[in-house]
Amino acid sequence: MVSSLAVTRWYHPLNLFAGVLSMKLAAEEHVRKVISADGRSWTIIRPGGLRDGEPLLHRLHVEQGDRLWNGWINRSDVAELAVLSLWVENALNKVFEVVNEADEERRALDGYFDRLSG
Repeated sequence: MVSSLAVTRWYHPLNLFAGVLSMKLAAEEHVRKVISADGRSWTIIRPGGLRDGEPLLHRLHVEQGDRLWNGWINRSDVAELAVLSLWVENALNKVFEVVNEADEERRALDGYFDRLSG
């Protein structure tokens, strides 16, 4: 599932517009509850602001615990992470935030899942 940064922060500016982030957090909780009940796995990706652009052109910054407040990432990198999460064992049942950190071409993004904890 693709959600957003700062979903647990009720005071974030995006929540001023009909509680957008609060609704995304409710959707995350629903996915975790429904999918887990059937014994299936899930992954929730919380990207920063989305931009158009080619994939694998930036070093990414990955966090957990909704610590990131802002940042941006290419849609193509989010799509790549979403597809990889279907096969990478360390992505199972994890929630993480991701934004671009620096211009630095990458060969693959699967290594970012190694940074995720329980």
